[in-house]
Amino acid sequence: AFCDYALPDASEFFLHWYDSRILARVVQVWTPEQRARFAAPLITLRYALRDGSQGELAGTGRLPAARPQGIERFTPEQHQMLFDLDYPDKLAVQLRRLYPNLLPGNPDQDALVPRVQAQLDRARAHGVAGDKDTFDYVAWGVAISPRFDEHPAIADGLRAYRANAEGGLSKALEGVPDAVWDA
Repeated sequence: AFCDYALPDASEFFLHWYDSRILARVVQVWTPEQRARFAAPLITLRYALRDGSQGELAGTGRLPAARPQGIERFTPEQHQMLFDLDYPDKLAVQLRRLYPNLLPGNPDQDALVPRVQAQLDRARAHGVAGDKDTFDYVAWGVAISPRFDEHPAIADGLRAYRANAEGGLSKALEGVPDAVWDA
């Protein structure tokens, strides 16, 4: 199942409901009115959350009295928020594809995403930006050590890092000896 939405420029997108995790994300993005319209025909919708608990969305059990004409509209900010909420999952999928059976503990997607999120938070705290630099940082934090950035040689490189500088994070950390990475 899916529903579609459009941006103010009339670009259309689909939200596919094959995975209940999208519902947990879109509930955070919807306005109260959008949430009420979606849930109106339901009495209670329970859905699985990543941590094994259940989310719940309550409705009135009746169709909404009024519905906007055409496709549901999202603001560009709502659209971006959906992408941001999905980013840890995207990186986890990439890690699992690039490093099959090589990640410590061989985690499944649900176990890997919190680890990725923790590394994203650490990367942002260091000012790491851009897809390649962010992916590299997260990969090192997941594959090497979740606190790899605390080693003095790496911390020095991270202080020297500048987003959008030529060579990016790899250049900032090129002076870190192999022995540090292997420790």
